[in-house]
Amino acid sequence: TSMMNMVRQYLKKSETVLDIWFNTWQFSQFNMDDKLVVTFLQYLIKSLAERLPEGSEEKKSISSKFGPILKTITIGMTKHFVGSDIGDMVEGVIDETGKKEKKSSGLAEDIFELKKSFQELIQKIVGTTNKRVVVFIDDLDRLQPVRAVELLEVLKLFLDCDDCVFVMAIDTSVVFQGIREKYGMDMSNEKAQSFFDK
Repeated sequence: TSMMNMVRQYLKKSETVLDIWFNTWQFSQFNMDDKLVVTFLQYLIKSLAERLPEGSEEKKSISSKFGPILKTITIGMTKHFVGSDIGDMVEGVIDETGKKEKKSSGLAEDIFELKKSFQELIQKIVGTTNKRVVVFIDDLDRLQPVRAVELLEVLKLFLDCDDCVFVMAIDTSVVFQGIREKYGMDMSNEKAQSFFDK
């Protein structure tokens, strides 16, 4: 945490970096681990929207654009995500969508739309400059290991886009434990490390 704060303060001196700080510990204190993914997405979108010009059409359209998407994803998580992980949910929805020749309930479309809309939001903020958005995520290792892994999967699936960098403070042993809880206790350190690296 101290090191991330030092990096953050250093980057604040640059006009090419827009920073956002998210502390997972606040949510783990109130037993909100199971809602962390949606809470994080809502917080991130709200924080980014605040960087848009006041009164702009882009800022006005944020709620109407992201609200329905997050609602559908939240419902999907409630039904499919308890005791599982977001990766399994996404894969299941994609498989089901393929079988139905893209006649799904809307969850798959909203998952892909979220990533597309997030990329568009980042681009509106950075514009044609060489700015970057840097998101600091602190205290991941204070979460239940499974929840920490789920958040990492969400970052990769939904938010891996241009001009946005995520900096995380986490003990890799917590990630390894979470991976084993989700994918099998017999997973080797090498495989767990490979998962984390990706």
